[in-house]
Amino acid sequence: ALLTQRLGLPRAVLDTARATHAAYRHDARARCAALLGAGHWRAAHALLASDVAPRLFLDGAIGELRSLLAQLVPHAPGLPDWDTGGGLFLAFLDVAAAPECAAEPRDASGVDSKQLETVLSQLHAACGKWPAMGSGAISGGEAAACNVQLRRQLVFSKMAATLHNRVVGVAGRGGAPGGAGIAALIGVLGVSCLPADLRMSGVATAAAVAAAAVQP
Repeated sequence: ALLTQRLGLPRAVLDTARATHAAYRHDARARCAALLGAGHWRAAHALLASDVAPRLFLDGAIGELRSLLAQLVPHAPGLPDWDTGGGLFLAFLDVAAAPECAAEPRDASGVDSKQLETVLSQLHAACGKWPAMGSGAISGGEAAACNVQLRRQLVFSKMAATLHNRVVGVAGRGGAPGGAGIAALIGVLGVSCLPADLRMSGVATAAAVAAAAVQP
């Protein structure tokens, strides 16, 4: 308050300084918040998508994650990689928060078919943009970047598993997915970061649904 009110320093200047200090302290969350306060939307989104959002997601800090995403939504059209970054997290959280059962036009999983199609497309693109790491040796200087990538891959895997369980679980309980549900099954199975065991169970479910659909 002293610097902004009495000395007249713009808030954006102070937030930019805070972001620089947070970067020096390797505090990604504080840096992201400061970048948002300064209106550096692209830099804030890049940091959020690569580091802060995966950490918050894995920590279960969904409220804080949604708050940060909400500040970027008005600027999303001008943000590179929004669909595979902040937009992916936002779309997934909306789908994951949907009730298990709902009236039309939602499908048997309780998720709007268009929402599900969107998040699956975004997740597929994100997995392709940041593929799984190899098993080669890692030097000391690469450790931080590798940790960021590993966290991101873990997030993608958890997202894929959640969507898989949501769609396959309905079919397993005797739900009749219909065209939209079958498309969702195919979409989930097409995500490269889906764990292998879930992929196998999904294939079995898809085969059973397809067989039931052709029975007289």
